[in-house]
Amino acid sequence: MRLNHEIRDYGYLLEKLRIINYRMAIDEGDARTRLSAYCFQLYLLATRDFPDKFKCLHTELKNIECPRNGVIHGLRNKRASGIIEKLLDLEIFLSKEMEM
Repeated sequence: MRLNHEIRDYGYLLEKLRIINYRMAIDEGDARTRLSAYCFQLYLLATRDFPDKFKCLHTELKNIECPRNGVIHGLRNKRASGIIEKLLDLEIFLSKEMEM
């Protein structure tokens, strides 16, 4: 059984994720550029609790260094697209959890 504060925290996380994922989907550029554009917002999301299934994504978002301008250095497009895919999976997972 989930507690009310867990549902509320996941609700906030879900709403912020929907906004970020939508904006990343409509932005131009490769995965690394899109991830860089929303790096700071994703870093702020990483301060929230993630479901246990997505703890690896939580750690990965915390370890990304946000650039002051430009693109994230040391991040390849393949890894960036993997992170974006995990963010979409997290959004779908949280949507299903909130429906229960």
